[in-house]
Amino acid sequence: MSNETYTLLDAMREEIDFLSELKKLSDKEEKFPLSASYAHQRNSLKRIVNRFENGNEYYLGIKDGETYVMTR
Repeated sequence: MSNETYTLLDAMREEIDFLSELKKLSDKEEKFPLSASYAHQRNSLKRIVNRFENGNEYYLGIKDGETYVMTR
């Protein structure tokens, strides 16, 4: 048994991997609305992890007349 503490970030990283697998399965079964839902949830968790680990800041920006999620 490991003495290392299992953190919320560890759980989030595992959930990101799990959502990636669910997305692949949904794509294979051509359940595209469900696949998109998994992708959005996965990306949201990735942004949270990146904020914590890398200090990324996210905002909505406009580039070439289109709105995008951007980082600084």
